[in-house]
Order: sequence, then structure tokens, then C-alpha cells
Amino acid sequence: MFCLRVTAAFGSVTSTSVSDLRRLRTHLSSVYPALTPALATSLLPDGSTASKALTHLDEHIIIYSQPENGEPVFVKLGKEKDDAEIVPTVYTLERAPDLLPSVVTAKEVVEVLVGGAALFSSGIWPPTVDALPDDLKRDSLLAIRAGGEIVGVGRVLGNKKELKAMVSERQGKAIATLHARGDYLWKMGSGNSLPQLESLSIDSPDSPPASTSSTSAGPPPPAPTTTETPSEPANDAATPTTLSPEAHSATLLAALLLALRTSPPPSSSLPLTAAALYASHVLPFRPAAVPGNAAEVKKSSYKNVKGMFKAVAKTGVLSVKEMKGDLVVVSIDAKHDSIESSRGYKTVSQAASQASKAAAVAEEAAATTDDSKGKGKVVVREVLKPGAVLGEFLDALGGDLKPKHDLYAPPALKALLTGHINAQGLTHKQDGRYFVLDGLLAGAVGSGAGAGWETQGVAKPKVAPGKFKIGDKEGEVMGKEDGWKRLVGRCEEWFVIESPSLSKDVVKKGKPMPIKIQLKTVGKRMVTLITGFEVWGDYGCSLEKEELAEDLRKRAASSTSVSQMTGSSPKKPLYEVMVQGSHEVLVTKTLVERGVPKQYIVVDTSKVKK
Repeated sequence: MFCLRVTAAFGSVTSTSVSDLRRLRTHLSSVYPALTPALATSLLPDGSTASKALTHLDEHIIIYSQPENGEPVFVKLGKEKDDAEIVPTVYTLERAPDLLPSVVTAKEVVEVLVGGAALFSSGIWPPTVDALPDDLKRDSLLAIRAGGEIVGVGRVLGNKKELKAMVSERQGKAIATLHARGDYLWKMGSGNSLPQLESLSIDSPDSPPASTSSTSAGPPPPAPTTTETPSEPANDAATPTTLSPEAHSATLLAALLLALRTSPPPSSSLPLTAAALYASHVLPFRPAAVPGNAAEVKKSSYKNVKGMFKAVAKTGVLSVKEMKGDLVVVSIDAKHDSIESSRGYKTVSQAASQASKAAAVAEEAAATTDDSKGKGKVVVREVLKPGAVLGEFLDALGGDLKPKHDLYAPPALKALLTGHINAQGLTHKQDGRYFVLDGLLAGAVGSGAGAGWETQGVAKPKVAPGKFKIGDKEGEVMGKEDGWKRLVGRCEEWFVIESPSLSKDVVKKGKPMPIKIQLKTVGKRMVTLITGFEVWGDYGCSLEKEELAEDLRKRAASSTSVSQMTGSSPKKPLYEVMVQGSHEVLVTKTLVERGVPKQYIVVDTSKVKK
């Protein structure tokens, strides 16, 4: 999986020479017969960049990206070797869907692939295996589709005959995922959302995708590609949707100046190629509004990146020079009037960031509200029940306002303590972290020796003779935090469960038991175990064991099982749900959707063999 980790080498983005690009296109056309010379040139035009990076396994890769939009189109696995395998990205397969043979899975599986999980045979629609080439070999590259759209690339873990047997028996991993829509490599590009994926059930070997007929034996047809202009909005007369070459140039220049004023590259990164600076400090800083967000250098009067930066250099904003065929920016005048006077506006990157945050907020909100699978949002309140020794203190301060069941939220109880200290003027005059005990507080928190001044790390306060002691009697001094800890120490921990599906609140002593997700190595394989979920079903969450296992089977495209835990009571047995593979993220998300608060879900990796 291309879970890239940013390193110093990752910042090295260089333009690929024309001769190297020509050799690369020729090589790719020989590896991928469907890649015509014209298509190869459109995917890797002159000016395409190459950047070095490391995967999460510290494997070296080289990412080839388009010069205008920075979208990654191919990835070379391994160091700079001529025979290293080159893998097309999802962006490339959108434009050239016939480049690789493909299999079909369900849209729910995509989020699992993004995390790097393999595609299990139970998650593949069987008829698409029949359509694969007969000479398919183990480790061949395959595209992964969902609802007619290409969503990932992987390496098949068997030849066609072996793959067909695995899918028929619904056992084992079928494809090792290399790259999927939504992962880090995808986010390096525009990250544009593809059309809504159609649902596909893998329950029956004969269940076709919604977009294909029931008699079809092959994969659904690829999404149609079109260059037609979308219908124009009604207000297009007032808002032009195209830019003149001069407007393209002005927009790109404004973006560069704004970037140099607000996010200048560190001097240590210079010299920097013009192509790299264009990708990092021009494209993301274009205005978010139409039509400025579509400004491109090839449509400008600059014609190309070199032309743009040579023109900017003439103004004195920066200086450039040719180095080994590349135009390199060697210095930037941050005090230049053009930079300091550049105006601000909402940029493409800001709009994308806001959209991402909004999506995250919406996802979090969706996870904590009712859905078709859950019984409703479950709210847990951890509270304190004061012991009998605090009776006089609470009667005096809030006897008429005692909460139901005498259960206090910690902030409310602390407010009573601090409120009394402030109202009676008991805060120590020389050090506000301490207070003087009065008769009421001495009875409430004055049991046992307090912490000494030396352990508090402060100087001894100056108080009236006979009043300075760290202890328990009226008139003595105590730290506020120490007083609060003593107050809590005289309370019992309780919790309250509130759920729309419960006729009344659940009130219990102690703390809620969390659900445990344990990753465990069994032989040479990894499994995910879920335990402790039964009690949360009593609290109003939708956690019936068989239904939960079936849901996880579909989502993870993996096998699941339910078994009774050894040693559990026959009268009230406890169960364990097992999912083949490492799926802690998916399981956590599923439990939250079913009403379990995330803070009561713990993940244990202690049984994973290193």
C-alpha cells in the first residue's frame, strides 16, 4: 500500500527531461499494450515531474506526476532501476480504464482498501473472475472496480485458476492492495470525488452489480469519459467561465505573490526548481472562485513554467538560473513591494481544507446520531456519589439543589468547593494555589496529612503565627488541587447511561466496561477479536452478535465467526466476534455507528508478533 511517509527525500521534486520521458513512454507502451503513444504523451506530457518517496515499509518509490495539476499518474517500485515495475494510479486508470484487467467488489469495501487491507476472495463478484485473461499469472496487476468506477490497484495472489477456486470457496486473500482511491497517493492529486458508487452485494455468487444485467458475465462497462462542456448556470452572463491568456497570467502571478507573502519556502530549501515551486506555491494559491481556480500556465501568455518564472525574475521578486537543463529559483526577495502589497483571498487549498474539515465534522456527526443500523445515540455520564462524611458540607452548600440520586457531575462538585472558598475569602493571600480551612472544609477534606510545601515546589507562605501547617484542622493551609483530590476520594464513582431506546436511564456503580478490540497473530495470519460488547447492547446499542458479525463480514470483505468465550457463565454467556485480517479502524467505526461512544472502545495490539 502506498502509505507514504514524508521524508527529506520526498521534498525533492524534479522535472523529467524530454529524453527520459520519451524512453519512459516507450517502455510503458510496451508493458501496457492498451497504452497508445498518444495516450502515453497525454498522461506524461513534457514537463512531468518525478519525486522520490518512501512507503510505510521504507521501500523506495518514484512518483511521476503531471506538470499542470500535480496528479500522480505512475509509480515506479524500487530505486532507479530500468527493470523496476511501474504501476498506474487510479487517476491514470480513470483516463485509460482498459490498461489493466479488473474485478468488481462492493462499494463498502473501498474504505477498507484505503487502510491497506487486502481484498478477500469473499469480496469479489465471481463473474468478473471468469472475464479475466486465461494467462493471468500470480503477482499480475489488477484494477479494482466498485459500481463501475475504478477504485484501486492491486497484485493478484494466484493465477486465474487459483483465483477462481478461492472466489468459489470464498476463502483467503485474493488481491494485495497497492493503491486505492482516498489513500495518501490519491490525496497528492486533486482528490476529486468520483460519481456516487452504486451498491453491490457480494452475498450471492450470482448477484450482479446494479449497473449490469443479471446475465452479464463480465465486469460492468467503464464509466463513460467525455469532454462535453457541462450545462451552463443561469448566471453565466454575469460570471465568465473562461479566462483570456492575459487573465491566466495575472491570476497565476497573484497566486505566487500571495504564497510568497503568507507561506514563503524556507531559505534552506533553496535552490528549488521552478516546477517544484509552481506546484507548491502557485497551484494551491489560485483563487477558489470560478474562473480563477482553473488558471493554468499552458493557457497563459507565459506558455510554460519556465516562461512564467523568467518573467517574474525580471521584476526582481526572485532570481533564477539554469542548472542541468532545469530552471532553478536561487533566491526570493521577501521585502519586494509586489509581495508585500499582494492582496489576500480564499485560495483553492483553503477551500479544499474547509471542505475536508466539513466532511470530517459531518462524518463525526453521522457517527454519533441515529442511523439505520443503530438504535440511537448513547450518552454516558461519569458521575460522583459523595460519601456520608460529606453530608454536612453538601447540605450547607447545596442542600436544596441536590441532583437526582445524589449523583454529581465532577465539574458541579468542584464548583461547590471553589465557590465556598471564594465566597468566604479563604484563598491564601500570598499564594492563590492554596486555601485556609474553615470548620466546614476541615470536616469535608481535612482527613490525613496534606502534601508538604517542599513537594509542591513553592516557598512557604507567610501566615499568622500558629496558622501555618499542612494538615487537617480549621485554620490550616491546604493546596486547592489537594483539597479537590481529597473531596473526590470521599466519593464513589458511578455512571449514567442515557439512550432513546431505553425506557429509563441506566444508573450503575463504577465505570463502564469498554469494548475491547484485539489484534492477534494466529500462525501466519492476523485476526481482529471483539469482546465485551454484550453489556453495551443492554445499554441501547445495536450489538446483536450474529448481526454484528455479518455486517463486519460485508464491510471487511472477509470471513467472520462468533464463538462463546472460555469460562463465561452458561446462564449469561459472553461471546467473541472474530474477523480475519487487521480491521481495528473499520471495527471502531462500525461500533461508533451502532451507538458506542468512541472513548469506551480500546484497541489492544499486545498479541501481535513483531
